Amino acid sequence: MRPGFISEVVEALMEQAEKEALAKNVRALRGLRGWTIRELASEADVSPKTVVNIENGQGCSARVEEKLAMALRTMRSRLRQPFIGTEDSILYVPSEQGRWYFGYFEEADAYHTRKTRMGEVSPNSRVRDDPDGIQDIEERFRLGTTNLARVFIHVKSGSMSTGRFSLCFAEVFGAGEQPVDPAGHTYLIYMLRGRLKMTVKGREYDLQCGDSVVMHLISHMTVVPVEPITKIDEVPTFMMTRLAILPALPDRDAAKGCDS
Repeated sequence: MRPGFISEVVEALMEQAEKEALAKNVRALRGLRGWTIRELASEADVSPKTVVNIENGQGCSARVEEKLAMALRTMRSRLRQPFIGTEDSILYVPSEQGRWYFGYFEEADAYHTRKTRMGEVSPNSRVRDDPDGIQDIEERFRLGTTNLARVFIHVKSGSMSTGRFSLCFAEVFGAGEQPVDPAGHTYLIYMLRGRLKMTVKGREYDLQCGDSVVMHLISHMTVVPVEPITKIDEVPTFMMTRLAILPALPDRDAAKGCDS
C-alpha cells in the first residue's frame, strides 16, 4: 500500500458525501421557493444543465457554488452540510447541530487568505464560510472588534413531515444587511442580548434584549450596533426564524350575515 493511500480514500469519500449533501440541499431549497430548475438557473446565472448536474450529485466549482448560495440566500458551506431531516412530525435538534458562518463571502475569503499566508491552510483548499476557527466565540469577538468581520450567523435547518424549517442566530459587530426574501416569507426576530438599530421599509427600531419584530421580508433590512462593543456579553445577538402565518379567522358578524 503506497503512503497516503488511506488519507486519499478518506478525502474522496468526504468529497462524495459533500456532493450528495449539496445535491439534497439545493433541491430542497429550490423546492422551498417553488422554483423550477430553469428559474433557479436564471436567478443564479448558470445553465439549467449545471443545476441538473448538481442535483444529480456531480458537484460544481467554487464560483458556481457561490452563485447558488447568493440565489438561495444561504452560505456556501451551508450547502455542503449534511442534510438534517425526518419523515416524522417531530424533529429533535441537539445543541451541537449547526455551525457559525461568516455573514459575507468576502470576509470568509479574506480570512482564508490570511490563514493561507500564515501556513495554517493549504493554498489549494476550498474556502469555507464556516472555518473551525470561528466556532470559538473569542475568535469571532476578535475578528468583529478589529473590523475583520461584521456579522456571524449560526444556522440550524432541515426538514420534517410538515416541511422545512430554518432557525438562525446572528452576532452583529458592524453594519449588516438582510436582502429581500424572493419567496416572501414572514420572519420573527427576537433579541437575545445587546442593542441594535434595525431599519426596514424606512422605519427604525431600537431593539434591546427581549424585543421582537415580525416582518414580511419584502424589503431590505439593515442592522447596526447602537453602542461600542467592549465585552463578549455585549455583542448584539438575535434569533431569526421563518414563520407560517395562519389565515385570519372570518369576522363573526360577517359570518352570521352569511348564515342568515
